[in-house]
Amino acid sequence: MFLARFLLPMSAFTIAIYAESEQLGLLNNLSLPVYVQIIVSFILIDLAGYLFHRISHTNSILWRFHLVHHSDTNVDVSTSIRHHPVELFITMMFYSIVIVLLGAPLISVIFYEIFRSIISAFSHTNIKIPSSIDRLLRLVIVTPNFHCMHHSAIKLETNSNYSNALSCWDYLFSTYNNNAPENISLGLEYFRSDRDKFIDRLITQPIRYKKP
Repeated sequence: MFLARFLLPMSAFTIAIYAESEQLGLLNNLSLPVYVQIIVSFILIDLAGYLFHRISHTNSILWRFHLVHHSDTNVDVSTSIRHHPVELFITMMFYSIVIVLLGAPLISVIFYEIFRSIISAFSHTNIKIPSSIDRLLRLVIVTPNFHCMHHSAIKLETNSNYSNALSCWDYLFSTYNNNAPENISLGLEYFRSDRDKFIDRLITQPIRYKKP
């Protein structure tokens, strides 16, 4: 929790301050109102996160570390911070590059990190939301019902619903799947034993993973 929700977001803030002070990135070299820069940065950072998430499922090296997040067979709010340290580092490097290339304002990065953290925790909670409310919410943000499919033990279902905060990217890029059964099996097809829940086994999952 300390690494995922404190150190890494603070690093993103530092990168944003550096980019602004050195006038690096697209937005730092365009004469746009501040509110436009904030909105554009927020949207593009979230889009970049969606694309990186998809790549993490298709790239064999990235998947080895990302699967630690997916091997949880009891998805709840704690799953939102269940990430391998190497994945956290790679993700931070990716977001740093995006922030510098965009020249994202510090206020936009702060707002996005807070928003993404809240939505990530919310989307992993094991709570039931009335379908009428969920249908409205999932038009804008990732809800638990929306994200549940992404944690299915069936690979075809896992490779869907990649959005991190804003749900629009799955609709836009045709990766949205709403066919989740009522009693969906969560986790992965492998690493399902009780012993695999221990911290030493979690840390070594990327090494022990054998591609099916």
